[in-house]
Amino acid sequence: MKSKLPFQKLGTRGWQNLGLMIVLIFYGIRIGLEYYSNGVNSVPGDYICFWTAGRLANEAGYAKVYDLIALYDMQKSIVPGATVVLPMFYLPVFIFQFQILALIPIVLSYWVWTLLNIFILFMYLRHFLKRIRTSIPSRILFMIMVAFPVFQNFYAGQVNLFLLIAIGEFIHALMSSRRIHAGIWLALLLLKPQTLVLILPVLLVQKNWKTIVSFGITSFLALLISFVLIGLKGLNGLSVSWLVESIRNSTISPENMINWRMVALRTGELTTPIIGWVLAGVGIASTLFFTFALWRKPITAESPNYILAWFGTISATNLIAWHSHAHMAVILIPLLCYLYAWDLKPTKIINTWCFLPFISLLAGLLIISVISLLTPIVLPPTLVDFLLSLGLLIGNFLFLIWSYLRMKGSLAIVELNPALPTTNLVPEETTHPFFCKLSHKYP
Repeated sequence: MKSKLPFQKLGTRGWQNLGLMIVLIFYGIRIGLEYYSNGVNSVPGDYICFWTAGRLANEAGYAKVYDLIALYDMQKSIVPGATVVLPMFYLPVFIFQFQILALIPIVLSYWVWTLLNIFILFMYLRHFLKRIRTSIPSRILFMIMVAFPVFQNFYAGQVNLFLLIAIGEFIHALMSSRRIHAGIWLALLLLKPQTLVLILPVLLVQKNWKTIVSFGITSFLALLISFVLIGLKGLNGLSVSWLVESIRNSTISPENMINWRMVALRTGELTTPIIGWVLAGVGIASTLFFTFALWRKPITAESPNYILAWFGTISATNLIAWHSHAHMAVILIPLLCYLYAWDLKPTKIINTWCFLPFISLLAGLLIISVISLLTPIVLPPTLVDFLLSLGLLIGNFLFLIWSYLRMKGSLAIVELNPALPTTNLVPEETTHPFFCKLSHKYP
């Protein structure tokens, strides 16, 4: 009797279920180990930085937020064993929410911030899906929501939800021919200005002057208000954080990023720094080539190629940006929603988004386990984060290539304008009632 291989009759849905189970188990183990090792009062380093910055702003003014000595002293009062300061890199106009959260104890504050972020993300996506006149199957939406970048953003107490909303509103404004509004929303990316590294050049290539001018004016006002709040002394401290601490501070962890900088550092450790940066340079050059190839011809907002081009560009941003951790990749979520709105059938893209980091993790651990049996090796403590980040780097590069191939015509594109009513929507019964069941109520 012929033996049957395990899992051979699972099918697509079965494999997705298995993958989702592995993902959720991993999250449970990660959270459990964190609290087992550090106690139930454990707070991630990023959020410690945000909370102490808010408290310093309340007690001593905004300029003190960028005083590394004052920041370190307050952080050390929370984590007595701290040996390195966690610098504040954000402009003072983005600190207000942490001033409010700093009024309550840090552990409670962290959980309030995390739960608030989860609630806002769900409400925003519900609103966003209604506005782009589409619905997404609850299963697919769940896969988007449990991807590692989303988990990491919540787990670390990060602020990338603001970037996600900014990208979503920026793209929606462009699609609606509201270019001035697009520029205003784009200015919110000053929270992490590295996210602008490709968006601004693309707008220049497209000669989108209204958006550029609108962005420039809004950014100038944000910078002016920031300067008024912190003065020359605070500006000097902020400059030190940006120009010095962003490079030398060990808490930055560039070796666990999802960009080509990470490839240079990791490869350089195994070979030489020159070889590492040569390899990264090839990656950067190929990323730039494919990115600007997306925009080699003018594209109208009525074409599905417009969304494909932006999806590829934002994916490339995660690869090119000097500081790009896993949680920053959540900025792709509005574009993933738009891919469904244009009926571009991105099932493989969603699978890649959700599962590739964990495939990278499992494959990497298997390979290293085999090597460790043959030769004695010392495993770095950040191995798991590196393998997850490597999966996201590969995934973002694949997204860029996929967008390029779709636009080039290697893959068929369905012409569909989401601004018009369509009967090619996901059946209502497959969509969770919380998320925008389309009906005549939504124009």
